[in-house]
Amino acid sequence: MKDNQSSLLTNQDDILIFIDETGHEGLQQPNYPVFGYGGVSILSRDYGKILADPWRALKTSFGVNSQTPLHGSNFKFGKKEMEEFSSFFQK
Repeated sequence: MKDNQSSLLTNQDDILIFIDETGHEGLQQPNYPVFGYGGVSILSRDYGKILADPWRALKTSFGVNSQTPLHGSNFKFGKKEMEEFSSFFQK
C-alpha cells in the first residue's frame, strides 16, 4: 500500500483499519452541531481496488487533486456530490 507521504508494507491477509472523526468535540460549530466517528476495515489485498482507487476517482470527479485530503469544511457539496458520496459509502 502506498500514498503520497509514506509506504506501509502489508501482507494480503492483513486487516487495515481506518478511523476518522468529524465535527467539534465540544459541539461548538453552529452550522454543524454534531460530533461523530466513522471507520472502515478492509483486507489489505482489497484496499486498492475497493477503497483507494474509487476514492481517488471520486475526488477527481469533484475537481480535487486525488493525492490530497478532501476536507468537507473546505468543499461546497451540491446534490450531485452528495449523491456520489452516498453511492461510494453504500458500496
